[in-house]
Amino acid sequence: MKKITLKEIAQLAGVSVMTVSNVIRENDSKVSLETKEKIQSLVKKYNYVPNQNASNLRTGKSSLIGVLFYSNRKKIRQRISRIRLFLQSLQV
Repeated sequence: MKKITLKEIAQLAGVSVMTVSNVIRENDSKVSLETKEKIQSLVKKYNYVPNQNASNLRTGKSSLIGVLFYSNRKKIRQRISRIRLFLQSLQV
């Protein structure tokens, strides 16, 4: 089954793409309850999931971390341990 787009949900709901986007992101204080429910039911019906790649391109940001390893297994385990400790220290 083809993935549904934000634009297609907007057409089905009879609203703008921005309205659908606002409802999905819960920035919907200006959207009527009836419209919210209609959009939310369509999102659920079609199992809509926002495209993370599109979002990353739009914002210019990503929360991915790239890690390069050498082939020595012992060193890899040590580095993984250090990376885990480092990432844990970043969490508040």
